[in-house]
Amino acid sequence: MRQHPTAIALFSLLCLGSTAAFAAKTHPSPQLKDLSFELKAVDNHFDPRQLQPGEEFMGLEVVSVQADSLPEYGGIGRVKFRGQIALTGTYEPNHQLPGNTKIPCFVVDEAAAKQLPRFQGDDRQVWFCFNNPEVAKQQLGGEDTQPKKAIIVIDDYETVYYPSDVFDTATLVRVITQE
Repeated sequence: MRQHPTAIALFSLLCLGSTAAFAAKTHPSPQLKDLSFELKAVDNHFDPRQLQPGEEFMGLEVVSVQADSLPEYGGIGRVKFRGQIALTGTYEPNHQLPGNTKIPCFVVDEAAAKQLPRFQGDDRQVWFCFNNPEVAKQQLGGEDTQPKKAIIVIDDYETVYYPSDVFDTATLVRVITQE
C-alpha cells in the first residue's frame, strides 16, 4: 500500500487542530486583558517618607531610611536596600567625583535602571559607585582599564537624592560577563 505524504500531513494537522480546540474548551486561555499585568511597566519610584526599615520594596528589603522633604523636590534623603540585583551597564574605572577623587563606578543601562528603586521625582541617569572599590578593580579592572560593558550582580544598594553633588552606592557581588 502506497503512502501519500501530503495526506498524512493533512490528517496530522486535523488531529492536532481537534486536540487544540478540545483543550481550549476545557482549559480556556486567558484573554489579553487578563495578561495586562505583564504589559505594565513596573513603577520603581517611592516616597522615602512612606518606607520603614524591614519593609520590602521591589523585592528588596529596606534596611535604613533617612527622609526629609523640600517643597520643590518632594521627598529627599537616602534609603538603603538589601537584596541582590543583576544589572547591565558600563563600568567606569575612573569616575571623577568632586574634589578630583576617582573611584570605580557603574552607569546602569536605561532598561536595567527600572530594576532599581528611585525617589519620586528623581529622573537623573542611574549610576552608582562601588562601596567595595578594591573588589571592583580586581574583578572589572583597575585605573588603567577603559570603560567597558558588563553584567554584574550587586547588593546593598543605597540611593541618595538631595539637591547637591551626591551619588548612589552598591556592593559588587560578582561579575557575570564583561566586554
